[in-house]
Parts: sequence; structure tokens; C-alpha cells
Amino acid sequence: MRALSGDRWTVGGIGLLAVLVACRAEKAGPGPVRPTPAPAPGFEAVVDSAKPSTPVLRDYVAKLQFDTSYEVGDEQRLAIGQYPNLHYGPLVAIQPEIGNHTLVEDDLHHGRIIARMVNHSDEPYPKLGLAPHSITYWWAQLGPDSTKDRSVMITTDSTGTIVDRPKLLALHYESYHEPVNRSRAVARWIWSDTDEQGWSACGTRCCKS
Repeated sequence: MRALSGDRWTVGGIGLLAVLVACRAEKAGPGPVRPTPAPAPGFEAVVDSAKPSTPVLRDYVAKLQFDTSYEVGDEQRLAIGQYPNLHYGPLVAIQPEIGNHTLVEDDLHHGRIIARMVNHSDEPYPKLGLAPHSITYWWAQLGPDSTKDRSVMITTDSTGTIVDRPKLLALHYESYHEPVNRSRAVARWIWSDTDEQGWSACGTRCCKS
């Protein structure tokens, strides 16, 4: 994807700028309000190929709220493949869990769902565990060191039923030179030279899938 056209680089640059601005001071404004972070999951803080059970995971997801406001989320067609065989795939929205900006590091060590990804298309996006016309929930968890940080993609189908065991990806927990003063949750897509990635507020820092 390094040989992409000028237009592609321009779009990528704009997307990156939008994320960096969002990670420092996103817009304030009306929206869902909850005085606490996302609820604790209520189960042993491990999401992997064997546990927790599907009903337990479904019950946890039902406790969460996601901000669908245009200015705090993002929506675009996700790129598939690499140039010159690149094409645009499904149209997917990313929406923050409304408490993701209030999380503290200890919350993330226990694990939290920080955002969801909504696929509006007939086409799947396997990398993020997205089935056609479905929702993937993004669980973020910090390990004892940065090599153990995890993004876990929890896949549902068009009826909201959890259909596959979670997909494990790396989690990048980004810090900045100065604290970030947030007043609202935020999540974005960001383009890199190899693939599409999700970004989300994680308290005063940002998480990248």
C-alpha cells in the first residue's frame, strides 16, 4: 500500500490528522452521559477461545451503551488487500462505548469493551471478525507488559447472536507527552500503509487495534 495514489495518501493523511486531533481534545457537546466507566464485566477477566460462555458474554454486552453521534464515531469502506490489488470492502461504522474516556489503567487491566464496529454491507471483513450486516464488539485488555496487551473482537451475526469465538489481535496502548482532557467518548478509523485500523479513547490515552 506504500505505492498508493496521491488521493489515497491525502485521504490517509486527513484520517490520521482527525485521529490525532481526537486523541488530544475532541469536540464537546450533548450526548449520552454516564458518570462511570463501562461496567465491569462480572466474570473472570479473560476473553479467549474457550471462555466466558456465550450467554455470559451476551449479558455483559447488553449492559453497555454506544454513542451513535456522527461527531464522535466514524464510518467508511474498509480497504482489503494491498496495492495494486487493493479494493474497498464493506461500509463499517465504529462507535465508542460511552464510558471509554473515563477508564483508568486498572479498568483496562481487568478488560473492557471500548467500542463496537457495525457492518452495513453484505461483505464480511474477517480481520476484525465482521460478518455481513453484523456487529463486532472490541474488548481491550492490558497485560502485565506491553507484549501481552490484547484486542479481542467479539463477533455477532445480523440477529445479534454471538456466532464465533473471539478473534485475538494485538492492542497498542498509546500515550502522549501531556495529559488529555476528555469530555466525551470517541472512536475512529485510521489508515496505515498496511491495513485499516480502529482507534478508540482509553481514558487519557488511545487504543489501536
